[in-house]
Amino acid sequence: MKRFVFDSQSILKLKAIAGSGGFDSEREPSRVELVTALVSIVLLKIAKLKNGRSKPLLISHMVNLRRRTDLVSHDNLCGNFYTVVSGKSTAAVTELGLHGLVGLVRDAMTTSLAKVANAIDETDLAEMVMNLAGEYQEERRKGDVDMLIFTSWCWFLLHRVDLGWGCWDFGTKNPIELNEKCVGESVSHIG
Repeated sequence: MKRFVFDSQSILKLKAIAGSGGFDSEREPSRVELVTALVSIVLLKIAKLKNGRSKPLLISHMVNLRRRTDLVSHDNLCGNFYTVVSGKSTAAVTELGLHGLVGLVRDAMTTSLAKVANAIDETDLAEMVMNLAGEYQEERRKGDVDMLIFTSWCWFLLHRVDLGWGCWDFGTKNPIELNEKCVGESVSHIG
């Protein structure tokens, strides 16, 4: 397992690259969107070399639902409260570039989270989360795609728990994990 740290200066450079590539949005790309896109580009180029061709991309991200809906009291929420969002593209990674992959990740998250935000009760919310997971599974079953699965701990505050042992890290069996460093605006990638 290797760890790469993207400090605030690296994130600013990625934002500039995404902006110069034609990223058209009123809101700057988030750290998670940028690092997800950059890591995706590298992994997709490796997959193309390995397979001899580009395949359609299926990218999924686990997204924290805390603060995304008013249906649940978040103060003492314990356990997993997340959903899977996914996006698919048939364009080659060289065509998409950093700005295109940032846009794909943002569109997938924005569309999915807009659905969740409109849930009218807990049952409706649970059904929406299940439908999002079902959509992802359906795309996955179709096969012959380069599938990238991301999870981000950046807004899960577990890394800020102080047990007196200093900053601690999570290990994962997921292919790609994004995690905040203990201090500052850095994002680390473990994979």
